[in-house]
Formats: sequence, C-alpha cells, structure tokens
Amino acid sequence: MVPPRYLEVHSLMPEVGGPDALLFDPFDIDQIAASLRQIWACDSECAACALAAAARAQGFSQSAVARQIATFWNQLK
Repeated sequence: MVPPRYLEVHSLMPEVGGPDALLFDPFDIDQIAASLRQIWACDSECAACALAAAARAQGFSQSAVARQIATFWNQLK
C-alpha cells in the first residue's frame, strides 16, 4: 500500500498533493492528531487517495516541469 500523502498547508506541497492529499496545519496540534488518527485508520478509500496524490505528484517531476517551461517559452516565440 502507498502511504497517504500527509502534507502541511504552509508550503507549495498542497499544490503538488492536489485534492487527494491529507493536509495539516503544523501549528494546530488537534488537527495533526486528527490527521494521524485518519492515517492509522486508513481504509481502501484512503489508499485510493494516496495513489491519486502520488500520481499527481509525478506531474511535478523535474522532467515534467522542464517540459512545461519549454512549452511556455516556445509559445512566446
């Protein structure tokens, strides 16, 4: 099983994880605890979200971003 994508909200990571990532505020202890409980009780829905978040993150690989940048610059020509 792929572990859930557990990302903090005060960075660019929510964009990478997308709607299937489990986000937490690193300054909210209750939210961190609730998120950890959700991960520990992970079921098939949680596993499906983790797989979707991992697939979305592939779009942010170095090669994927390089292609997007090249496309952008080529459109300006």
